[in-house]
Amino acid sequence: MALAALLPGEDPGGVVCFGDDENDRSMFDYVGSLDVPHTCVGVASPEAPAHLFDHCDIVVNGPRESVALLDEIVEWAEAGGEQ
Repeated sequence: MALAALLPGEDPGGVVCFGDDENDRSMFDYVGSLDVPHTCVGVASPEAPAHLFDHCDIVVNGPRESVALLDEIVEWAEAGGEQ
């Protein structure tokens, strides 16, 4: 998986991943095992396999909600990550 090869060299402060199909299951598992703060976001659709999002922290309904969540993340980051 490309993400597993990329992240160790980057030393991220956190990871957010989005996925919507069976090929993303291993990414959800990998990101969920990281020691850095992380959030797995499932993007629901009628085609999504059963139980794909069982280990996700958040499930959004389609691409529009994905964009809205990304906008919220950007706003949070631009505000300095304050809660």
